[in-house]
Amino acid sequence: MMEAIQRELNALKIPFDSEGNRIRCFPHVINLAVKAGLREVTELPDYEPETIFDLHNNPIPQALMDNLDYWDPLKLDTVAAARKLVTACRASGQRREAFEATIRAGNDAGGWGNAAEELRVVGLLKDVETRWSTTFLMIDRVLEQYLAIDKFLNAPGQEEIAHHSFDETTLQVLQDIRRFLEIFHVVQETWALRAIAGAWQYESGLRPLWFNITI
Repeated sequence: MMEAIQRELNALKIPFDSEGNRIRCFPHVINLAVKAGLREVTELPDYEPETIFDLHNNPIPQALMDNLDYWDPLKLDTVAAARKLVTACRASGQRREAFEATIRAGNDAGGWGNAAEELRVVGLLKDVETRWSTTFLMIDRVLEQYLAIDKFLNAPGQEEIAHHSFDETTLQVLQDIRRFLEIFHVVQETWALRAIAGAWQYESGLRPLWFNITI
C-alpha cells in the first residue's frame, strides 16, 4: 500500500518515501487528540488572583476567571470523578439491579424532573482507555440518568458511595466536556459512515467485473 501511494504521489511530483513514512489510522489520531484535549482543560494551577496562565503557560480564558466556582471541579478532573461514580454504581450485581430498580420506581411514580419524563431502564457505561469514544458514551449516559443516579446514591444502604454525587456546578462542567467530546464524536461517526459508503461503492464496482470474469 505504501509503495502504491509513493508511486501515485511521485507521479504528481510530490516527494514521498514508502520506507520513511507511516500513515496512522484515523481513529487512533482522534484518540490521541481527545486525550490531549482532556488533559489540557483539567491541568489548572491552584487559583490565585494574579494567576493568568495555566500549567502549559497558555492564557486562562477570562470566562473561567469570572466563574471561580467552575475552577475547582474542572481542576479536580470531572471526567475521572464520573468514572469513579460509574465504577461505584456498577461494583456488584446487586448495585446494578438496585440502580435499575430505582429508575423503574421513578418512572412508575410519574417520571423524573420538572418535566416528569421517564428514563430508559439502562445501566451505566464504563469507558475503555484505548477508545476515547467510550468516554463520551460514559459521560452521555451519566448525564442522561443523573436524576436516577442522585436518587440511588442517596438511598438507604448506599452511604458508602453517597459521596460520589455531583453538585450543580460539577454537572455543568461535565455537560460542557460532553459538548467538547461531541465534536470529535460527530467527526468520527461521519468518517465511519463515509468509509462504509466507500467500501460499498468499491464492492459494487467489482461486482460487474467479477460477473464478466465468471461468465
